Amino acid sequence: MKRLLISLAILSILLISCQNQELPLPVVKTLAKQEPSNHSSIEVAQGPDAEGEYVTMRTQLGYATKSGGIHPDAYREIDAKIRALEEAGLEIEKANELRGMLEKLKIGEEAPIAPQDMKYLIVFPGWNTTTAVTWHYRDGIWVPTATPPQCDEPFIFQTPVDLDLATAILYPGQYRGGDFKPHGGFRTDKTEGPVEVRSPIEGYIWRVAKFTDDYGIHYMFDIQHQCGIMVRLGHLAKVPPKMEAIFDDFPIRSKYDSRTELVEPFFVSLGEVIATDTQLGTGFDWGAYDLRKENEASKDPNFRKAHSDEGEQAYHALCWLDLLPQEDRAIVKGLPAADGKSGKKSDYC
Repeated sequence: MKRLLISLAILSILLISCQNQELPLPVVKTLAKQEPSNHSSIEVAQGPDAEGEYVTMRTQLGYATKSGGIHPDAYREIDAKIRALEEAGLEIEKANELRGMLEKLKIGEEAPIAPQDMKYLIVFPGWNTTTAVTWHYRDGIWVPTATPPQCDEPFIFQTPVDLDLATAILYPGQYRGGDFKPHGGFRTDKTEGPVEVRSPIEGYIWRVAKFTDDYGIHYMFDIQHQCGIMVRLGHLAKVPPKMEAIFDDFPIRSKYDSRTELVEPFFVSLGEVIATDTQLGTGFDWGAYDLRKENEASKDPNFRKAHSDEGEQAYHALCWLDLLPQEDRAIVKGLPAADGKSGKKSDYC
C-alpha cells in the first residue's frame, strides 16, 4: 500500500453541514505527517528549489483566494512555511508577495462544535473515504469523515495478548521515565519465544510509524473503530507481511525518528494478528481512546493545564483494564505494576 502524501500543493476541502444549514469552509492543510513537538513539520528545499516551492505556493494561494477562506491550522502552517522559505534563500519580495496573498484570506471559525451536532465530509485527494469512517484531530476535537455508526455501550476490547504470557501491567495515565504516558501496556519478560499481538478492535489502521533505535525496529499502529474508538499499539518488532506492505513506500527513518504517517485506511479484523513479536519479547504499549468525548480526568483544570499540549490523547484516553472481557479483568488487575515508581497510580483508572 502506498502511503498517502498530501502536501501544500494539494487543496483539501472541509465541508461542514449543520442540521439546518450548510457552511462551506475551504481548507488548505498539510495532513500527511503528525509529529512530536521536538520535530519540525516544515521542510523546504534549499537554494533554487525554494523558487519552485514559491511558484507552487503562489498558485495554490491563488486558488484559495478565489474560494475566499482558509482553515486556521492551514493559515499557521503556510505562514511557517513562508518563513522557512525565506531562511532557505527565497527573495524577500517574493516572500512578502506570498504573505500578502495569505493575509487576504478569510480565516474560518476556530470555536469547536461538538461532532454529534454536525456531519463532516473531509476530502483527501487520492483517499477513498467512502470505504471507511475515520476520525481526525482538528481545533481541539476529534471529527469523523462521515456520520459514524453507534458504538456498543460499554465498548469491550478483546485482550490483545495471551494472558498466560503477561507478567506485569503498565497503567495508562501515569508518569514513566519523566514523561506523562496516556497509554499503558503489557510486560511479557519471562516469555521464551515470540509474542503475538492481536487487534483489540475491528477497525482501520490509519496512522503508523516505523523507526529504529538501539533495540532494533519499532512498529506502531493507530487503529480506529468507525464509531469513534481508537487504540494505539507500539514497540512491535515483527509484523505479518500484509502489515509490512503498508510501509513499502516509506522513507528510511533515522534512529529515534518516531514521526507518524497517515495511510489510506487498512482494515483489520477483531483479533487479527498485527505483530508476530514485540520489542525484545519483553512487552508492548497499548493505549485506548474514546474520540467522541473527553474523559473524566480532563475535567480537572490542573490536569487540563498540565497536558494542554497533548490533548489529542491525554483528554481522550481510557482505562482499558475496565473494558476487557469480564473473565480477563480480574486477571489483569491482579498482575503487578510494571513501573517501579508510579506503580498502579493512574489518572484514568
